[in-house]
Amino acid sequence: MRYLPSQFKIKNDIRDYRRLVELAREILETDARNAVPGKAVFTFETTVVVGLMVVATLAPEIEVRRQAIALLVKYPRREGLVDSMMAVKVATWIVEQEEREVVDGMIPESSKLRIMNNDFDLKDRKAVLHCLKGKGNPLPPVTLRW
Repeated sequence: MRYLPSQFKIKNDIRDYRRLVELAREILETDARNAVPGKAVFTFETTVVVGLMVVATLAPEIEVRRQAIALLVKYPRREGLVDSMMAVKVATWIVEQEEREVVDGMIPESSKLRIMNNDFDLKDRKAVLHCLKGKGNPLPPVTLRW
């Protein structure tokens, strides 16, 4: 799971995004067997949430993004300073912006948003996103709460 996201910029193969979602599903389902129902899992490993957030914000196929978001919602967890609910909120907002121009289930490059900065405060459950659209058109900052 740590290796695949590093490949997304080198070769943008949809199969790698799908594979990461499947690996995350296996890990999360296994962890859920030992977790207290309704309680978030806390760990210092930063593997699953970050990987799923990468898929949810970068995958070219909208359905794969939705699968990644659904896993983050179903299996809440905190990995170090990364909160899955923050990832859900950020990824959902990005998908909602980008899906306005989806063609045959794929997000065109001109519609993609790129996070330049995510100023987050876990205590206040707030994130301020600074994004670029397409080839570098800055969007106004947006504040998201979860």
